[in-house]
Amino acid sequence: NNLLNAKIIFGEITMQEIIGFNWQDKRNGQCGQYAFTHALLVLGIPVSIREAHRLQKWPIWKTSDIGTDEEKIKRGLKKCNCKAIEYTVYDDQEAKKIVDDLLNQDCPVIICTNNYNHWAVIAGKMGKNKYIWIDSSDDDLIGSWKWQDIADWIACENDDGSFEHYILGVKPKD
Repeated sequence: NNLLNAKIIFGEITMQEIIGFNWQDKRNGQCGQYAFTHALLVLGIPVSIREAHRLQKWPIWKTSDIGTDEEKIKRGLKKCNCKAIEYTVYDDQEAKKIVDDLLNQDCPVIICTNNYNHWAVIAGKMGKNKYIWIDSSDDDLIGSWKWQDIADWIACENDDGSFEHYILGVKPKD
C-alpha cells in the first residue's frame, strides 16, 4: 500500500488525512496538486491534496475548470519552506543536464508534459540512463524511462513550431 494515514504537525497546520503517492481522478484537473505533493513527499515533506490547495491558494473547483499553473505551485513550495528552481530550455541535452544536476542535489523535479496540459515529477535515477517518474494520471503511477522518452514527454510545442522544456526543481531551504 502506498498510502499513509498520518497526523502531522506541519508549521501551524495539524493534518489527519491520507497522504502518499496516489492517482488523481483523471477528470478533475488536479495534476498540479498531485505533482506538488509527490515532489514534497520525495523530500520527506508530507502534504495532503486538500492542504496543497490551501497552500497554493487555489480552490478545488478552479482546478476542475482551468488546472494549476506554475505560479500556484511555486507559491505552495514557498509556504512549505522550499525553493523553486525554475528553467525553460529549448534543447533536450540541456534539459537532461539540468535534470541530472537537480537530481544529484537530491531535488525532485516537477515537469510540464503533454504540451503544457499536465504536471508530473521526475523523482530520481536508476543507474546512468533511467529516470524514475511519478505521474498521478498514469495507470502505473510510478515508472522509469530512458532520457529520450522523458525528453519527448516534456517537450512542449510553441506556436512557432519550436519546442521547450519547463523544469521546476524543488529544493528545501536551509
